[in-house]
This record gives sequence, C-alpha cells and structure tokens, in this order.
Amino acid sequence: MKVVDTCRTEKIALGQTFHFLPERDLGQTVVGVVGDAFSSTTMISAHLLSLYQIPQISYGASSDALSDRERFPYFFRTILPDKIQVRALMDVISHYGWSYVSLFYVDDTYGINAAKHIKALADERNICLAVNMKVLWSLNNKKGYETIADIIIKNRAARVVILFLTLPYPIRILETLQQKGEIGYFQFIASESWGYEPSEFMGVENVGLGTICFFMYTVPIPEFAEYFKSLSFEKEQNITLFRKYWEVIKGCSLSKEAGAKECETNGTVGETKDTEDVSLILDSVYVFVQAIHNLREENCPHAKGAELRNCVSGLKLTRYLQTGVFQGASANFKFDIYGNGTGKYAVRRFVKLENGEYQVRSVGHWDGNTESLVVDDDLVQWPGNLTEAPPSVCSQPCPARHYKVQLELPCCWECRPCRENEYLLQDGTNCLLCPEFYWPENGNSTDSLKISPRYLKIVDAFAVVLVLLATIGVVQSLVILYFSAKRRNHQLIKACSRELSFIMLLGILLSCVLIYNTVAVPTNITCYIRHFGYHVSLTIIYAPLLLRTNRIYRIFENGKKTKKQPLLVTAKSQIFISCCLIAVQMIISVIWASVRSPEAVLVMPILTEQYVELTCKLETTTFFSSLGYNVLLVFACTYYTFKTRRLPDNFNESRFIGFCVYTTCFMWIAFIPAYYTANSTIYKTVFLSMTLVFNSAVCTLCLFVPKLYALYFIKSKPPANNVAVVPLQNPMSRVDRSLIATSGSTSIGTVNSLSTAPPVAKH
Repeated sequence: MKVVDTCRTEKIALGQTFHFLPERDLGQTVVGVVGDAFSSTTMISAHLLSLYQIPQISYGASSDALSDRERFPYFFRTILPDKIQVRALMDVISHYGWSYVSLFYVDDTYGINAAKHIKALADERNICLAVNMKVLWSLNNKKGYETIADIIIKNRAARVVILFLTLPYPIRILETLQQKGEIGYFQFIASESWGYEPSEFMGVENVGLGTICFFMYTVPIPEFAEYFKSLSFEKEQNITLFRKYWEVIKGCSLSKEAGAKECETNGTVGETKDTEDVSLILDSVYVFVQAIHNLREENCPHAKGAELRNCVSGLKLTRYLQTGVFQGASANFKFDIYGNGTGKYAVRRFVKLENGEYQVRSVGHWDGNTESLVVDDDLVQWPGNLTEAPPSVCSQPCPARHYKVQLELPCCWECRPCRENEYLLQDGTNCLLCPEFYWPENGNSTDSLKISPRYLKIVDAFAVVLVLLATIGVVQSLVILYFSAKRRNHQLIKACSRELSFIMLLGILLSCVLIYNTVAVPTNITCYIRHFGYHVSLTIIYAPLLLRTNRIYRIFENGKKTKKQPLLVTAKSQIFISCCLIAVQMIISVIWASVRSPEAVLVMPILTEQYVELTCKLETTTFFSSLGYNVLLVFACTYYTFKTRRLPDNFNESRFIGFCVYTTCFMWIAFIPAYYTANSTIYKTVFLSMTLVFNSAVCTLCLFVPKLYALYFIKSKPPANNVAVVPLQNPMSRVDRSLIATSGSTSIGTVNSLSTAPPVAKH
C-alpha cells in the first residue's frame, strides 16, 4: 500500500497519480486507488487511472461531473453526489417554510453544477432566488467582498443565504457583513465543503451563529479511535505524514525553526476529533477488500501472489464493485449505475454552548435511501436569539380581502385591497364586483351574499312616532266628524259649507289612515296605494277648500253689484264640482300609474356601502304631475284667501283658511327640497308621511277645531223672530244673507251682522 498527499492541488494530484501507474510501479502492482477527498483533484487522477483500467473509490469527492460513466468508467465513491446534497439542502429550506433565498456559488464545476440543481429544484418548489451570483476564484480584494455584502443587505428580505463556496470565501463574506453591523440577522446555509470545525468561524462567531452545515453521515469507530490515539511519535516518526500531523496537533516544530516551539517527542497522539469521519475512508477500504475477496472466490479461489494479481484485473474488479452489496462501517450499501454510493447527510449547526464554547452540533440527518429529512428542532439555535425559524419570504400572505399583484418572481407580489363591494377570487389574484344588492360574505371574502334590505319597519322609532300621530289624527277626525254630524243642522255648521266640510274631513281621515300604509312592507300593492292615496287624499282636502274660498269670494264680490244669486253656490253644485276636481286627480294618478306603475324595488344608493333599501319606486314625473295638481289647488286657495282678506271683522273664517293655506305652502316649500335631497328612501318615506300628518293637523286645527269650540263652548243669542236686519250704508248690505248665514249669533266663522245699523221692530 502506498499513501501520497495531493495537497489539494491539481498539479500535485496529477504528479502523485503517476505513482500508481504500471510504468511507474516500483515492484508493486496497484489494483485500486482510494481517494481523493476533493473533487477537483479527484477528477485529474480519475482521468488518468481510467486509461489504465484502475478502479478508484473516493470518500470525499462529490462533484456531479464524476457521475459521468463515459468519462469516468472506473470511478466510484462512498458518498452521495452534490445533486443529492442540493436536494437535502432544499428539503431543509422547505422544512422551515423559506421561499425567498440568496445563492452564492463558487466559480468551478462544484459550484456551477450545484447552482444549476438548486435553480431547478427551487422552480419546482416555488422557491425564489433573490440573488443567484457566481463568486470568482480570483476574488481576493476587500471591495469585491463589500460588493457581495451590499447585495446580501440590499436583499435582506431573503434572510436565508446559501453559500455554496469553498474556503476562504464564505468566512471573508461573514467578516465583511460583521464589519457592516449585520449580526444575528441572516441565516446562512453552508455546503459540505466548509463548516466542519468551530475554528473555521473564528472571529465571525456572532455572524455565523446558527449556520446550517451538511456533511456525509459518519459513525464513530471506537477500535480505530483507540488505536489512533495510542500512536506514539517514537514508533511512527519515520512516516512523513505522521510527522506533519504531530506538529499540527502539538502546535510545535520538529525542524527547530527560529522562534517556533520545539516539539516533544514523547507521548502519544491522545484524544482527538480527527477520527470522527474516518468511517468514510474505512468504507472505501472495506469495499475494495470485499470486492477483491468476491472476485477471488468466484474466479481463482486458491490463487496467491502473482497468480492472484493476474486474476484480479481492473475490468473484472470494476464489475464486482458495480454489482456487489458491501458491509460498510455503519450499514450495508451498494453503488448505483453511476458509481455513487448511498448514505445519509448529517445536518449540523454552528451553535454556542452554555459554557460559552462553540460547536458544530448534529441536529438531524437526511436519508439518501428514503429521501427524507429528520430534524430535532429542539436542538436548533437560531441567529439573533430567535425562538423559531426566521421568516425568509419575498412577500407575506395577503390579508383578508386583499388580492395579489404578481411581480417578476413567482413568490413576490404586492397585496392590494379589494373595494368594499368586491369579493376575492378563489385563487386570490383579483377582486370582482359583487352583483348589485350583494356584499362580500363576512369571514369568507371569496363569496358574496344578498344584503338584507332596509325599510321603515313598525318597530323603528320613526315608524312608532308616525303610527302614534296617525292614530291621534284618525281619532281626532272621527271625533270631529261625529260631533259635526250630530249638530249638522246647527246654523254654524250649515254656515261653514257643511257638505264640503264633511268631504274635507274624509280627506283628512284618509291622509291619517294612509300613514299606516307607509310603515308596511313595501310591495307592489302597498306602493300603488301609497302613490294613489297620497295625492288623492290631498285633493279631497283642498278641492272643497278651494270651492269654499271661491264661494265666499264670489258671494261678496257679487253683493257689491247685484242682489242676484251667484252661479253654482248651492250645496249640490259645490259637491258636484268637488267631485269633478277630485276625479281629475284620480284620472291623472291612474294614467301615470298605468304608464309607469309604482312598484317595490331594491335600491342601493351607494355601491360601495353595504346598504340596500326596499322602497316604492315613484317616478319623478309621475309624482310631480299629481303633486303639481294639488299645488295648483293650494295656490288657488291662497289667491282667493288673499282676495277675501278684507271681509268684515266679524267674518273671520277666511283668516283661518288663509292661515291654513299659508302654512301648507310653507310646509310644501320645505318638504319638496328635503324630499329630493334625502340620501335615504326611509327618510323620504318619513318626510312624505310627516307632510300628511302636518297637513291633516293644520287643516283640523284651523278649519274645524275653532267651530267645534264655538259650537260647544261659546253661548250664542237665540234668534229673534221679530227682529230684522236693516241694511244701511254698508257696501256689503246687498249680500243675500241667506247665502252665507241666517244666525245673529257672535260665533266664529259666521256673519254676525252685515250692517252697523241697530235692529228695528217689524210691523
């Protein structure tokens, strides 16, 4: 057996490989080579050994390029290739839910191939690379490292940084980040080429704390450990490599250099951690031994010496290596068709112990046979003293009722809110406008539900007040109607146009009853009644009132000129004309209702508010045409009231009529703008109902209450049968009193006397 050192240099590796070739063999025949530990040097030796059909088993070279059987048909390794390491690395990233990471890789086949596999797996798993940067071999200046550090800091949302590098690049990057004050923020992931020992992190412990490292899974070999620590310098001093190792572990010099500590040559190696990974090397040796044994047993069981050497050829041995199942230091394993071994990756972390010391501690493993990750999170120590994995995502999940606006990278997006009346699509990529009268469902922003409509309900405060006022109005109207009907033949009742007064009372009663309709659930029927009843009830009030004021005006105007009775002042003619005026309103209402029928509709005043009203749809044209007719009647009443303002002081009914119509005009002037500027149909309904209430109250108080008061609480003089009124110089003396009143009482609203002359006896 011959042992050589490649010094991790390709040129030296090439020169040392010549020692194993037949032409350079010094009396020994080489049937297999174990090593090297590094991919770059192993590729040099593998090329050369393949020319001579010498099988080679590496215990550390992980480059994917070595899996190429055309280039390296005689190469094997007891470890997993880099692409499997990449899979383990990406499984760790997926395990902690990281979806946004930075990648820095070395500029050689080791780093380039790893970066290619990382990119492919990242795309499969929806993991984004914030940075995908190659670090050149020639990087050896501070400015270059500062550039890398600035890139890492600029993309600080990617807290996880993969350093698929070889020493010293990763340590120099950590040093630069430490100088910039970035301590305890970034989570680093090391490739299996660095991070073996705590000493590698010397000076950058605070930045590198929590670094995740990957190594081939090894098992301790107690027998070898005992053997190795018992080695003494006295017995092994002739071995060059042992002499160098002795200097390293003892921190001294055997060459007696100036200023160097002189080595003591007594004692043994003692306790050391250098035997922890020896199982990988032993596996390579065991495999060769078992393969040669199997070849000998099957082809030349009794051969020895030169005969055995001739029996064991490189080509035969390669076939046995490729197909055999071997007992390793930890478990059985075999090579795949690419010469790769099966095994596990140890997942380790750089941690700080309670005693203040640092350690690269195992926290789990990744099994290459089952491709499964096992991690003990209780042993994990996170940077910055975090108690859980730090987030490393480009964009946080969008809150409720927010949709994603995809950016360039698939895991990066902006969250924009849906409008109030929009619901979120199932995939969260957009918001759609809810159909009219619908609103996003509470707690589930991906659907919309129909909005419960609002309308004036009987339990609402406004409705309670309106019903109370309507009830008072109905009772009041019935009481007045009762007492007026009871004393219908009294001169005072007859003097106030009895028949027209009863019609007006009917209109007042209808207005009050109609209020009950306004607090009912809007339907097509109730809407029609509301539309028809509102206008007709007002017409029933003001059409007779117009005739009363017109009759008074014509009687007094006619009395100035003649004793003849004016036309159409009798009760029948007045009732007929009232009915005609009321019929006009009915015709107008029916025609408009036929053209644009009132109906119950849903109204959403503001599309961005969760508010829907169920209301009666009243067309503006329809409403104003019917209302305009009533306004015309009121204005006509106002005109005649104004014309009769100068009647004798003791005829004061026109003043009450004037107060009634003036108040009505003022009320409607206030009502119409308020009705059409109200932002809620409920308020419009309330305004509409209040006009009926106020209108009924004003008419009742001005036109009927004074008469009932005079009728029951003011004593009138009994009529004198032998007394007559003698007209003198009064300009009104020619008015036919029978057309107005026959009572000589002093009641309100009647003619007490149309003359200033005293009464004289009739002979």
